[in-house]
Amino acid sequence: MMPHIFLFLEIFSQEGGIQSYIKDVLQAYLTLPDCEAAEVFLLRGAPDCPNPFKNQGITFHYLKNNSATLGRIQLALKFLVSLLRKRPQRVFCGHINLAPLFVTHY
Repeated sequence: MMPHIFLFLEIFSQEGGIQSYIKDVLQAYLTLPDCEAAEVFLLRGAPDCPNPFKNQGITFHYLKNNSATLGRIQLALKFLVSLLRKRPQRVFCGHINLAPLFVTHY
């Protein structure tokens, strides 16, 4: 089974329109009949944030760090490792600033 990967800045640490939309996307994803395993990478997410999707078949990677640069490096490295090991079927990007991490150039 090839997982799907989601890249987001944050979901649970703030409440806003984008965060609400992302929660709706994840909720809809979980209702799919053939829901694949999924991984969610959160650049500014911390494990102590309330997560209504915990233990529902989605693996969350919380990468909040006091250093913004270090957080970005951690995200890039963990995402790369996941790409190489799991070969995801699809990658969903939740913010335009995260797109350079996975865009391929032909």
